[in-house]
Amino acid sequence: MPLLVFKNSNGIFSSAPDTLAPSGLWNSLYAIDLNDDGNLDIAAGNWGKNSRYVPNENYGIKLYAKDFDKNGSIDPILCWTDKNNKSYPVYSFEKMMRNIPKLRKKFNRYRLYKSATIEDCFGEEIKDAYIREFEECRSMILINSGEKNKYSFIQKPLTNPVQVSPIFGIAAGNYDSEKGVDLLLHGNFRGNIPEDGSYDANFGLLLSGNNDGTFRVIPQEISGIGFNTDVRAILNLKQKNSNEELLIFLNNNDDLKILRSHSTE
Repeated sequence: MPLLVFKNSNGIFSSAPDTLAPSGLWNSLYAIDLNDDGNLDIAAGNWGKNSRYVPNENYGIKLYAKDFDKNGSIDPILCWTDKNNKSYPVYSFEKMMRNIPKLRKKFNRYRLYKSATIEDCFGEEIKDAYIREFEECRSMILINSGEKNKYSFIQKPLTNPVQVSPIFGIAAGNYDSEKGVDLLLHGNFRGNIPEDGSYDANFGLLLSGNNDGTFRVIPQEISGIGFNTDVRAILNLKQKNSNEELLIFLNNNDDLKILRSHSTE
């Protein structure tokens, strides 16, 4: 899904025509002014580039979902899409035949399946399937252009070290002694099918803000962050009458992690 805008009018939400970013596997959003212009910007956590599924100018990724084998459950079929808009299932012969046995009538040899499109597999059945496209995998910041009565944001993908894993947890504050809003990012995902492997290269990233929407990566030996659990959210708890702040990392299938930060705000 793309990042969409909904307008709140006295408790009633309506869809705005603006789209903030293309379709992606967006996991998290954090609204804060990143360039000190008085407008709220957005830090957006996406899937990252360190996986099999990275759309580019040569091919895209589409999901087709339907109960193709009529057994009462939805069958999601992920596909590569080429420049001719032909979609090819990403799954192996064994996986497809095991999950949708009726395909064995069409493909009783590996060589018959190796170049099969989604249309070859299901024909007219795909016309009423649920279809979604994956266009953007990078985590990014969205800088508010400040245009009146418009939701206009400039997309700025974050540096490559951010893209090594999905980003689920985002926190913001002034965590170093320099002027500017800093971003703290974490994520990882170990729930993949075996052939995709685990996306667990993130040990926590601190990005020092330059007050203009740009950042530099703070090394882990300086930031003090160094664990690669499957973080799902980061909470900021500020101590009353103190510049001390607790950063609470909520982890999937693991204990909470708590770090203490001395904010300079």
